[in-house]
Amino acid sequence: MLSHKSLHAKHALRAARVPDLSAAHDLTQAGSPPSDARSCWLHRGARIAQTVLLVTLGTFTALVLVLTAGPRVLPFQTLVVDSGSMRPTLPVGSVAIYRHETAAQVKVGQITLFSEPSNPRVDVTHRVYAIKEGPGGKYFETKGDANPAPDSWRIPLKGSGWYVVADIPVVGYLLHYIEEPRTKDLLVVVPAVLLAAFAVSDMRRPRRVKQATGRAPRVPSLAGADRHVSHSAKRVSARTRA
Repeated sequence: MLSHKSLHAKHALRAARVPDLSAAHDLTQAGSPPSDARSCWLHRGARIAQTVLLVTLGTFTALVLVLTAGPRVLPFQTLVVDSGSMRPTLPVGSVAIYRHETAAQVKVGQITLFSEPSNPRVDVTHRVYAIKEGPGGKYFETKGDANPAPDSWRIPLKGSGWYVVADIPVVGYLLHYIEEPRTKDLLVVVPAVLLAAFAVSDMRRPRRVKQATGRAPRVPSLAGADRHVSHSAKRVSARTRA
């Protein structure tokens, strides 16, 4: 039989030896990898936004290069529609795309580009309204789709010219805006800053993953603690009997 003092010593020894489970649990949680769903969705959203932004910038840059530099090396021309005489076919702010054709290929209904006879510095894009024969040879009359009557001039049907094959709405406003010096600087600076930010983000991401997947601190084994308490209690009991 153990005395009252022996039982008290045994319980005191067990209380002193058994580790604090709540503290160990806190350490385990502190060292475990983060599994917050919100953080995961934010990361995915950032990646999607980065991809969309890069694709948009790439598409816009390619379109601007084709419309501005393309006519220098490719067989087409582009002009911005500044007036509404060809509405609704060619609305103001659209970009008209022209291809080169000879006079023999001209047909009634085609939209052609020509210089205004009374002011050769002004380019006009109107539809071929009629092709007629005159003392000096064939000529064609033109008319704007939004105008009530044909134009007063006669355009000689000879040589070659440019004729509309397609148009891109709204883009003309962007091209006018790009021609401003301040906008040209922004088109260089903004993409460079964004690409640099994305590069830094990609360089830092592997380090965050490595830190987040670090090993959790070791937690004391309860089985070893119980064995230690059991051996200590036996020694206390033996001394009490003696």
